[in-house]
Formats: sequence, C-alpha cells, structure tokens
Amino acid sequence: AGRVVDVFALDGSGRVGQLLARCRGASAAVTRVDWLLSGAAIRANTRAHELLHWDPTTGKARGDPYLDEGTGLTSWASGHCTLRFETMGIWQDGANASSVKAVASSNDPARSLLVTADTSSRVRLYNSPCVVEDAPCAGPYMGHASHVEDVVFAAGDTRVVSAGGADRTVMVWKVVPAPGAGAVTTGSSAAP
Repeated sequence: AGRVVDVFALDGSGRVGQLLARCRGASAAVTRVDWLLSGAAIRANTRAHELLHWDPTTGKARGDPYLDEGTGLTSWASGHCTLRFETMGIWQDGANASSVKAVASSNDPARSLLVTADTSSRVRLYNSPCVVEDAPCAGPYMGHASHVEDVVFAAGDTRVVSAGGADRTVMVWKVVPAPGAGAVTTGSSAAP
C-alpha cells in the first residue's frame, strides 16, 4: 500500500473525477510528491530513498525532466521532495537519508533558500541549490523537544513554520537576511 501515485481529473467545481493515470514502480511507500509546473512530469520520494519520475498522462516511468528537457531547478511546484539534485549538500556528517525528515524551498521565483527539518530536533537554512558536500547553513536552530516532522516557508519567505513530532509543537521562525543578496546567515532567530 502507498507505492503508487494516482492522478485524477478535477471537475469544474474542483472535485475529484476520473482516474487518469496510475504511476507504479516505487519499491516502498511514497512519502513526497511534486509536480513540474508545466504539468509534464511528477517526481516522488519513497521510504526506500528513491527519486522517481513519471509522465502523469500515462503513469509511465520517465527520466528526470531536468536532464532531458533542461527545465531548470525552479520548475517544480513545491520543492518538498527531500531527495533531489538541489538538496545534495543538506546532509550533515554521519547523517543518512532518513535523518532529514522534510525540506522546503522558498517561494521566491529563484527558489533561493532551502529549509530542512531533521531527526535531531533541528531546523537549518541553506542557500539553494545546495549541492556541495558539507554546505554552509544557518543554524542549527533548536527549540523542538523531539524530531521535526515538517517545515515550510510562509508567504513572503520572512518566516518558516516547523511542526514537531512527539512534542506536538508548531514553531514560527523569523528569516533574517544576510548582508548581500540571498546569502544564508547565522542571524536568524525564533519569532514569537
């Protein structure tokens, strides 16, 4: 269960309609899904740490659209897949693919920032794309008493919202820009 992505049509009122495609091939449960802005592809991560791509009209597996169409790094709708080219540098020394629970890209057109949530109760902020090993980050920011389940940028990218797991806490963090365009700073702080 949970190893397929079903694509449905929506009727005029936004209700789910006919099944258009069933995307198969995941070896474990799908954990994250994202759409190419053009609608020409879907990407997903699984519990087996796979990055998969499908054609949403047929459900057939396909290559990474970035590689074969030059779509660019900002062409995905949400940026919530943890395993992708732009996130190669987010894993700290000794971490494994399960250590990062969630990733979110900023909402600006360039998707210039990434924020991560991890199993060590920490939130980190990176420049994007983050493709170098041991990439510099702002943080780690601590406040959660257990692992952080999810993280997202609020509209305008001036705040980050993180949701804890066992501590059942939602935190709002203020994003403080560094001097210079889009650079990560260590000056971000928790906000009331």
